[in-house]
Amino acid sequence: MERHADHAFETLKQELVQMASLAEMAIGNASHALLVRDIEMEERVLREDGAINRLEVVIDEQCLRMLALSQPETSDLRFIAMALKINNDLERVGDQAVTLILVSRHLERVADHATNLAQNVMSLVEGQHSKHHHRSVTHESLGRTPDA
Repeated sequence: MERHADHAFETLKQELVQMASLAEMAIGNASHALLVRDIEMEERVLREDGAINRLEVVIDEQCLRMLALSQPETSDLRFIAMALKINNDLERVGDQAVTLILVSRHLERVADHATNLAQNVMSLVEGQHSKHHHRSVTHESLGRTPDA
């Protein structure tokens, strides 16, 4: 005869596998988005983080319910404790995917500021106001040849 707890453990295992799959996809999608500069994929990673966060809450609640209602044996207790730790780590993996996206966006802003600084320095050197005269920086404008 199957215990009610057996079904709960099987459901918990399936939810952990689902969460692991979501976390793996998040990291893969974030990496791919950064490599090919895919803004839509970046947005998808940011949106889908909510699914990982919601699943974390569901798994936490299920583990706590199992602890409170089933009086688990030692091996079951160990599984529930590990499920809670795994759940937390998988949620953090999802957060790291989001962090990759956000950090890359911050780095892109740093590059934008560096470009602005370079344009302002060129304007200062050439004696022109940068807001009214945009000139691309070329090897010639820097007094260099392309081979130098």
